[in-house]
Amino acid sequence: MNRQRGPMQLLEDAMALCAEDPAGCALQVAVGVALSAGLAWAQLDLLRNPEAAGQVGWVALGLALAHASSMWLQARQASALRRTLGSGGDAVSAPGQWRNQAAWQPWALLGLPLAALTVLGLAQVSAFFCNVALLDDGTERPGALGRRAWALAGRAPLQAQTSLAILAALGLLIFGNLIAGVFMAGKLAKVLLGADSVLTLYPDGALNGTFFILCLGSTWALLRPVFVAMHILRWSEGEAGPRGEDLVLRLRNLAPAPGEPR
Repeated sequence: MNRQRGPMQLLEDAMALCAEDPAGCALQVAVGVALSAGLAWAQLDLLRNPEAAGQVGWVALGLALAHASSMWLQARQASALRRTLGSGGDAVSAPGQWRNQAAWQPWALLGLPLAALTVLGLAQVSAFFCNVALLDDGTERPGALGRRAWALAGRAPLQAQTSLAILAALGLLIFGNLIAGVFMAGKLAKVLLGADSVLTLYPDGALNGTFFILCLGSTWALLRPVFVAMHILRWSEGEAGPRGEDLVLRLRNLAPAPGEPR
């Protein structure tokens, strides 16, 4: 029987696992930032365009489909990371994955904010939607996949809640650094190039809802690969059975010595 990781060890191992698939993680970050930019643009358009109110339904549909598409990419990356651990992910049906992600993931846009109101329920609900992506090889029907994802999300709740709290604290640091970095970039552009911008001319006006949506979304995009890897490791503890210790040993040896074959 494999020993359950502590929250800090879980996050450390998740970061090591992310390092094994830098291209996949970079793609997730890029898609997340693009989705955040789209959400910020939609919010700005709704505020400034008097005719935009009649297009709210189309905007919501577009965001839901974009979110489902990003989670489909996440499912593809999860398959690659599971192969890195030597724990499956070879037989994948892309059409089946898209069907399952389109069936479940749009509900995250409603479920996650509602779960955040309960605080303690956020860890299980966010784990559920992540598990829907990482367990999906395209061969199961949406209902069966959802039941398996929910059962796994309820495993080791204290570990999940503590890990999410640590990740949220890290997110606050990243969020603050993003805001400071954007304003520093504006100041440097003025000093080095003599170029004024809204950041230097109207700094108070730049701190608006659109700016915060973009920074919050970018923060989540940067943290999401670690969040996915964390739940892959929780899956390895919960479903790998006797092979759990082998997966832990495989993770410890992900970084071989220089010149040694992978």
